Amino acid sequence: KKKPNDDNDIAVSFLPLTEENKRMFDQAQANQIPSVIHQFACESCDRDWWRRVPQRKRVSRCHRCKKKYDPVPANKMWGIAEFNCLNCSRTFKGFGRMDGRSPCYGCRSAIFPTKILPPRKRRKMPGPRRRNQQHSCLAEDCYNRMEPHVPGTECVHPLSRQKNRKPRVVYPSPTHISSGSTVNTYLSQGSLIDSIDELILDDIEEEI
Repeated sequence: KKKPNDDNDIAVSFLPLTEENKRMFDQAQANQIPSVIHQFACESCDRDWWRRVPQRKRVSRCHRCKKKYDPVPANKMWGIAEFNCLNCSRTFKGFGRMDGRSPCYGCRSAIFPTKILPPRKRRKMPGPRRRNQQHSCLAEDCYNRMEPHVPGTECVHPLSRQKNRKPRVVYPSPTHISSGSTVNTYLSQGSLIDSIDELILDDIEEEI
């Protein structure tokens, strides 16, 4: 006889037996719960992480302080960004933030990123490494600042944050306000990576 010893069984046992809850539970058992990847950041612990969470309840708990958070807003995300320059048709990756411009490595035009990429876990792969470009941006406090810089702007590269004694978290997650439902909190919470320090070198250095 099956025992309710996993998170899904425990979560569902607290819910009324409705058609919707039964369908949700069946999807969880079949690993079919729609999920999305989000960036989270705890300001009090000064740490950020990426997590795959259920689409219906996009919440994650900080491992240190145990507080629950909603995702970092899409227009405030930061980290390894993908850029597509419309002036010279160049596509490249580098550190950036969704609400800040960075220079194109080709034509030097100041452009916004198209998206922030979830970091990849460190891996050991044989073969030659890709050619990388040292980070440089127009932010006033960039450790490798380009000129003319833009006054009042800040760089999100880890070296710049460290050099300027700024917190790791660029924009904190909003504190989650519970709706009272528990099942989506338990279902399909898969951690991608908990620290930018675990990124592979090719992601820390910027790609041409």
